[in-house]
Amino acid sequence: MQKIKIKINIDNLNAILQILKQYEDQFKPQNLAFKVVLSISDDIHSKLMRKAITERKNDKLFTVSFKYHEAYAIEAILRNFILKENKYEYDIYIKNSAQIIANNIHKQL
Repeated sequence: MQKIKIKINIDNLNAILQILKQYEDQFKPQNLAFKVVLSISDDIHSKLMRKAITERKNDKLFTVSFKYHEAYAIEAILRNFILKENKYEYDIYIKNSAQIIANNIHKQL
């Protein structure tokens, strides 16, 4: 199966990491599907943290590749964040980054 590739910059990557951290800390899975997404999010968080370390001084766009199930999980997490974002005060940049990245992933799914 083809990998899902997105082009992002370090600021977008940091926004995703912040959303993933908040998701892991506050989200309580209610059913099997959400438990699977939460499990995949742990792997994605580790992968993106490594990427953030290697790209921390890069101010240009770079490519991040996801396996299909990882892309599905990250899109679900970002969409969940966008829907629930109204309850909390978040930086508008993080919300917009989440929307753009989720849309880019959805196009390739």
